[in-house]
Amino acid sequence: MPKHFFFYGTLQSEHLSGAARQIFPKLKRVDEGFVKGRLFAIIAPYLTYPALVLGAGSKDNVHGICYEMRPNFTGADLGLLDAYEEYFSDKLSSSEYLRQELPITLKSGAWLGAWVYGYNFPVPETAPPIPSGDFRDYARHYRQYGK
Repeated sequence: MPKHFFFYGTLQSEHLSGAARQIFPKLKRVDEGFVKGRLFAIIAPYLTYPALVLGAGSKDNVHGICYEMRPNFTGADLGLLDAYEEYFSDKLSSSEYLRQELPITLKSGAWLGAWVYGYNFPVPETAPPIPSGDFRDYARHYRQYGK
């Protein structure tokens, strides 16, 4: 089981969502990094959040930050993250995101295995791609995120 997470969206520390405020004291920042895939912006009435479509064959990089679980990180904390991402291990077809272990390439060039929440539903036609693969940059320009 990985001891790391890769966050590429609203769970990056600067966004400070409710889940992040509860979880971040139990995580240690490792480094920035990327995973292969494509990033889209899901635009809902009151929030915008990213959808990572994973693809080992993708030439695109999705940028984010890797965190390591501290010793006080518990199964309940993992459950909180799963609920935030609407990942239901017993109902995968109903899960908006799936949690899976993937290789992350760190800024240093090293890589590690980390939990990543990839989008599980078909991407809506109204969801614009984020060509930079960087949701932080997208959010800075649009200031409309919340999930």
